[in-house]
Amino acid sequence: MADDLLFAVQAIQTPTRNEIEAAATRIGHASFKKIEKLLGLSAPDIELRSRIVEAVVLYRRWPDPAASERRDLKVIRKYFFDVLQHLKALQARLPEGNHDLVQSNFLLRVLEQGTKTRRRFEGRDYLSFRSALNDFTEATQAASVELTKKRVPPNLSLAAEKWLVWQLAEIFQERTGRNPRDHVKSNYDKSKYRGTFFEIADEVLQRVGHQQANTTRGRMILAVLLPKTSRPV
Repeated sequence: MADDLLFAVQAIQTPTRNEIEAAATRIGHASFKKIEKLLGLSAPDIELRSRIVEAVVLYRRWPDPAASERRDLKVIRKYFFDVLQHLKALQARLPEGNHDLVQSNFLLRVLEQGTKTRRRFEGRDYLSFRSALNDFTEATQAASVELTKKRVPPNLSLAAEKWLVWQLAEIFQERTGRNPRDHVKSNYDKSKYRGTFFEIADEVLQRVGHQQANTTRGRMILAVLLPKTSRPV
């Protein structure tokens, strides 16, 4: 929802010259000619190219939730790494034999306040503190390892891609008078998609940098086009 609202605000802004040039370069003359040939139009069709460029400009403005998730994950990883380094440094400073009772009691109280279970330490003894610190360090290290393994899916959200397909479908219908849904076909077992509109959408999506397998792309495009009367969100 937040991404949609931000995009709505961005879409109001008139495309700048730099945005237009960047979008046109991203598609490229060869792809424009391919699309014009698929639609049976003479090249260059200025109106068609302008419509596609405008859609690509707005697509490129759309917030990337995956990038945001990756930034958040990076911050969390850094936080756990820093905490772990502090804990290890504290472990290294603990004396093997004698210890300061006041310092131990203070650190025990800090650990008590920082745990959800509000663990209580009987006798405020040094060994209890050392054991609790070791447990806390091990738990933090385990969590840090899990965060290192965690990955953000490259296609966390396809909202922008779906919107772009919808825009291309509108352009297709306006220029040809045909329903784009009728021009997305698959073989019997739906392992391969083809059709005039599929090829156009596939070409544009590839040029803007969105990669998908043929079958995944076909299913996504059909999902956008059905139902035919409602805009994807």
